[in-house]
Amino acid sequence: MPDPTGGSIASAAFQFFLAAVMTVHLLFLSRDLHPLMALSPLARLGRTLPAPPQAPLPSA
Repeated sequence: MPDPTGGSIASAAFQFFLAAVMTVHLLFLSRDLHPLMALSPLARLGRTLPAPPQAPLPSA
């Protein structure tokens, strides 16, 4: 049965994959690494959130 939207399964899967990649990029890779993402409200929000607690370094 053909897709009623006129697209194919392959294009739908590719769009889903692309959306997942961009979501991961926005959430994890944009923390001041991408020059354009410095202008993003998401990046500014990420910088205003408190940093996660760091484990204490073991004393040698």
